[in-house]
Amino acid sequence: LTWAIQKVRRPGGARAGAYPGAAVIENQLAGAAPRKRVGLVGLERVPVREGAPLVACLLVVRNGADQLPDALDSFAQFADVVVALDDGSTDDTGRVLRAHPLVRIALANRVRDRDEGGHAGNNRNRLLAAAAELDPQWVIALDVDERIPESDAIALRRFVANDALAACAYAFQR
Repeated sequence: LTWAIQKVRRPGGARAGAYPGAAVIENQLAGAAPRKRVGLVGLERVPVREGAPLVACLLVVRNGADQLPDALDSFAQFADVVVALDDGSTDDTGRVLRAHPLVRIALANRVRDRDEGGHAGNNRNRLLAAAAELDPQWVIALDVDERIPESDAIALRRFVANDALAACAYAFQR
């Protein structure tokens, strides 16, 4: 992470770290910012802010009713809530989403017969706005065909509760 902060962004252009937020991240890396600590045992749900979810999972799905039960069970290993959007499904996707206890918010686009007509950017923005109402500490976006192994789910919960820096975004290798 330090390398990424110090890297020159444009050839012959801005100096290393010359972007908004660089100083905040550098201070956190140097230990200047207090870290929030939460003790987690297994998959215990202990949010940092009382009453707020620690991890919210964003999910856009179209015609994925057959994959949803397994996906949602996988997401339950690390997420406190799921904010989902049924992107015009013609199957039972919406019903499955609304019936699952982990899905706190289920949005829907109009039903359409073909895959064309969806808009990934608009969908993601709708999900982020809906998730903001729940005030989660962290948000992760996954697809219906993605699964997180149990050991990785435990590691993810521990990481976001104990080591993740609030001023950073993280990406994970698949």
